[in-house]
Amino acid sequence: MSVNSLSLKTIQHNLNKVGQDLWKADIPEVELEEIFKELLSLKAQVAVQRTLQATATLLREHPSTKALPKQQATKVKHFIRFVFRRDSEEGSRQKQLRAFDCDTLKFLGLSYSTQDIIKMDATEFEVLLKYGSRFLGYCNIGCLLYRPDVDKAVDAEFKDADNGSYDEFLQVRKRKYDEVESHQSSAMALDTGPTEDAPPPLAGGQVKKAAESANIKPTSYHGDVFIVDKTEARKALLSDEDVWEVWLTNPKNKYNAHDEKKRSFLTLWVSESMGQELGSRSKLM
Repeated sequence: MSVNSLSLKTIQHNLNKVGQDLWKADIPEVELEEIFKELLSLKAQVAVQRTLQATATLLREHPSTKALPKQQATKVKHFIRFVFRRDSEEGSRQKQLRAFDCDTLKFLGLSYSTQDIIKMDATEFEVLLKYGSRFLGYCNIGCLLYRPDVDKAVDAEFKDADNGSYDEFLQVRKRKYDEVESHQSSAMALDTGPTEDAPPPLAGGQVKKAAESANIKPTSYHGDVFIVDKTEARKALLSDEDVWEVWLTNPKNKYNAHDEKKRSFLTLWVSESMGQELGSRSKLM
């Protein structure tokens, strides 16, 4: 039984138990009204989470080298304009959304149209404000938002922007973009093999011997490189059938990490089928 199905069973059991306990309790009408409000809030949370989960799945299933289907990325352009438009009629919701960070705004832009936000139930909007950024953090898919079609949508200029807040958004966006680009460059530098300043990284004598016995050269790999979501990596580790070995490398020399610090790294040897599956759900660098 998977972790997800077990969690679902637990949730269903707890909800059913609450329902049964309510029938047995002599609860005043005023308190029942409060319980009803909590249930409405939970319903709103599920509605929001279902929408955000669909976007997370979409990003995982489509590599960044290909545009998202149905011109999904163009929604981000309209969403950003909606949020930062000067003297917007929507006012309150527009300004509340400006409190979100750059990545969350892009994620919400992929998830909702401007009309969705305008017509959204007040309780759902409160849930979105409360959990929007948290959900993105739980899923750990911020890196998947950096793709050419989304970047193009975010960079589209418009004339009626609220200059102060919009300029701040663009500055944060540039810093974040440079940070992601630096991460990607560092990862690519590690994958391209040894240089004069960086001798081949070996994970110790035992790993070297294992590699030699298998006729493997640890620094001469060629292929596509992906950023794998941490949740997907954890799932892969649980599969005894598809995982061969896990190697740990503690480099003795300094690599070109974005923070100029040494970074250890794991090499997870998996079956070809699992590699293809993980690749289809990950961001191509």
